[in-house]
Amino acid sequence: DDFTSYNRDANILNEAFADIFGLMIDREVKGYCDWKVGNDISDIHATRNFQYPNLDVNSTTNGPSSEKYHDSNWFTNINGAQHDLYVDGGVLRHWFYLLAMGDASNGLTGIGIDKARRIAFNTFKWWLWHNCNYVDASNASFAAAEYTYGSCSPEALAVNDAWALVGLGIQLPIPDVSASIIVAPSPLCSNFLNVSVPVNLKATSSDPRATFTWNTLYNVISIPHGNGNSYLDITNFNGYAPSYISVTATACQQTSAPYVVPLPWSYCGIANRLATKTSQKSPNSSNNSTTSEKRELLIYPNPANSEIQLLVNANDIGKQYQIYNQLGQLMFSDKVNSLNLKINVSLFPDGLYLLNILSENGISQSKFEISNR
Repeated sequence: DDFTSYNRDANILNEAFADIFGLMIDREVKGYCDWKVGNDISDIHATRNFQYPNLDVNSTTNGPSSEKYHDSNWFTNINGAQHDLYVDGGVLRHWFYLLAMGDASNGLTGIGIDKARRIAFNTFKWWLWHNCNYVDASNASFAAAEYTYGSCSPEALAVNDAWALVGLGIQLPIPDVSASIIVAPSPLCSNFLNVSVPVNLKATSSDPRATFTWNTLYNVISIPHGNGNSYLDITNFNGYAPSYISVTATACQQTSAPYVVPLPWSYCGIANRLATKTSQKSPNSSNNSTTSEKRELLIYPNPANSEIQLLVNANDIGKQYQIYNQLGQLMFSDKVNSLNLKINVSLFPDGLYLLNILSENGISQSKFEISNR
């Protein structure tokens, strides 16, 4: 299409794409790329430097080309339809250089001249239209890269990263995620800890590119599988009773907030509590018994504000305790040093937390809430 009869950005893009294609022809003729066009002409104003736009000397401003969209060199002294195609075209030219060669100081790895050339050509030929602007060009080149090299491909991500370095990176969408239990033992309450068949969960997202990361907490044994690890099989709870499982979705380097799937302990009246194992006497001696005591801890006040107090047994002194947030992240850990342990939680955000005490007999736990700050 003839861009020149349309808006300001369309004119600029038309000229700058012509510079890119001219550079590629120059490369074929010379056998190398010096990242300049017009430098063979004696007029200093004719040179377009892709790598260093600040070294250009444009006839309109007698100064450099823009390196970033609407930077201090952007030509804003517009009289009616007049504008400088060459000054502001520096943004697209520099984007092309960054895409091909990268920028180590900003963590961008270039994809090479040949791939960059193909993306630029496909963008111009198939994905742009009359009256388009710079924002349209950034979106169009990302679409062209995904079409050419694949969804969320390194080439597509490099296209967006290069645009970001010239002030026009698009915000890639964060994938949505949901999940649910699809298979559980029945009757649920009596069989959930000692499962003979896996507990199955499934995560879904409307983004077909999404992959999933499950957080099962503690030492629960589980197997993720399926397309993008969309399924999770819990094969052994190892005596633990986590109150939830969480999952996140990731697509094109964008990760969702965790989606929490409550586990059915609350329906059984044993929320956040471990199953109690009864004492068993050795068949060889009526006085020899093995007890695995797992109990719910007493925490107060609950909800708390800046401090919680934990009542423990003498056997708990010296044992390790841990505090986890709702995402299963460890927030604090220390050793029990008092029968009435005081813990400063003033720096914890509002929310629900789980406190564990680890011992040779297993784990004791309870939840508490921080609120009303």
